[in-house]
Amino acid sequence: MATLGSQPERCRGVRAPSASRVLRAHHGRPLKAVGALAALCGLLLSHVHGSFAAFVPVFPRQRGARVRLLAAESELSSKKADLVERLKAEAKAAKEARSKGFATNTQSLERLIESFDSENLGPVEAAEKLLTTEDLEYNDAVLKKLQKAMGRSLQRGDHDSLHLTVEKLLQWPGLEPTQEEAEANKNAQSLPLFFTMFTAVRAYCNDNADFLDMIQIGTTLEALMKLARKMWAADERINNAMTLILNKELYEKGRDPIDGPADIIGTLGLRETFQVMAYAALDMPKEEMKHVDAVSSMAWALATASVPLASLQIKVAKGILANIDKVMPPDIGKLFVAMHEMEWFKDKDSIAYLTQALVSRVQTLKQEDAGLAKALAARVSEAEAEAKAEAEQATDGV
Repeated sequence: MATLGSQPERCRGVRAPSASRVLRAHHGRPLKAVGALAALCGLLLSHVHGSFAAFVPVFPRQRGARVRLLAAESELSSKKADLVERLKAEAKAAKEARSKGFATNTQSLERLIESFDSENLGPVEAAEKLLTTEDLEYNDAVLKKLQKAMGRSLQRGDHDSLHLTVEKLLQWPGLEPTQEEAEANKNAQSLPLFFTMFTAVRAYCNDNADFLDMIQIGTTLEALMKLARKMWAADERINNAMTLILNKELYEKGRDPIDGPADIIGTLGLRETFQVMAYAALDMPKEEMKHVDAVSSMAWALATASVPLASLQIKVAKGILANIDKVMPPDIGKLFVAMHEMEWFKDKDSIAYLTQALVSRVQTLKQEDAGLAKALAARVSEAEAEAKAEAEQATDGV
């Protein structure tokens, strides 16, 4: 009886622990215990339809529904697999089609590049042919071939064709400041071709500046300065595409990419070109300074590009003073811009003598040409009226 009497006590000894005893377990970390129990429950529930399903009673109606559900899931998985395979096949076919079309168009560009040599084209003709051919595809390798072919065309042409080539680039419609969206996108796609020709001209100038005369240097520098300005003022979509090309070029040269307002000449890689040509002009005999129109163009371009060279400034001033009778109104305008707006000339004596000589030349031209005197008088009147209007606006504002 004592043994039987002790059974309930043993049963009571193995009964489930109370919640408070569980929470007090695990050294004061009840949340971990609850988490372990929750994880165990989750594990059991997650296998209801798995390996533990055999222990769950299934009624006939439930069994049929479950079979239909499994069949639907299997069919859906099969359809998804078929869709994935079909999409992969379509993507592969589209890629192959694009690859074939790209190769064909690239070959068209390569044939066009080969025609530069086979037809013995000079730089102007080569630029004309390339910029008027549409829908040309390219890659980096073909663009390198284009640059080399353009370099050979520049070698075939005489130095007089150098500034004409730059002027041909100036005529490219993609440089217009405002363009329709479709036209701008099309021109942006062709920009790498244009820019490759530009880099070929730039490289040719760097390598051959010492072989150019004053006329060739002056006209080429002026054309390059105009081209740089027009490239920078092109449509926004063209400018964005150009920024990508320039950033790549700057990165390859180890320079910082474009970020905000930039030096146009430096960013386009023309600063070295302008400096090399300026030193080439400095080394020329002083007799070359008789070409005052080219000298004035050179001074304007170097001043606008902020390329200072004190010894060349003095040489230019002396050349203009020695040939003042050949200076014409366009030359006077360029020299005044270089001298007073851009402050390219630094020597005070040179500035004083040159200013006096130019004013005297203007008086002489007015006497020789009544039409010029009338035009100058009209321009002076316009300037005075503009100054008066600005003064009145300032007074009204006060």
